[in-house]
Amino acid sequence: MDFQRSTKRKVKLSMTPLIDMVFLLVVFFMLTTTFTKEEGIDISFSSGGKAEIAGSTKTILVFIDAGGQILLDGGDGSEESMNLYMRDEYNYFREDLRNILKEDKNRQIQLYSSEFAIVQDVITTIDQVQMAGGTNITFIDGNLDE
Repeated sequence: MDFQRSTKRKVKLSMTPLIDMVFLLVVFFMLTTTFTKEEGIDISFSSGGKAEIAGSTKTILVFIDAGGQILLDGGDGSEESMNLYMRDEYNYFREDLRNILKEDKNRQIQLYSSEFAIVQDVITTIDQVQMAGGTNITFIDGNLDE
């Protein structure tokens, strides 16, 4: 018996469908991707030098110390308007600041930071001020520990 051996055919793989699929996937992902613009924090910085605490009645003072405590001075000069908040009491701080800002949304807020304050505490405080409706924020860094 003489069996015929089958000859192996060479399979030729065409790259055209593969390239078409890659381009279709690229187009699909380009059309379905949404791009969001990250919002920044708009603050003005002091010109430097020693921090001088403004005593204006229109100015709200916020102090952040090295331990993350926040002191809020409502600006009327009385001790009753001064409140101290611990690091985990941001919601109380935000509500009290929102109540102060009900009278005038454009009041200047001066945020003073200890030079040893943790950066995350400072950024979180700025974020809480903005959530409370504060828009006119001036940030003054350091020189409060002297």
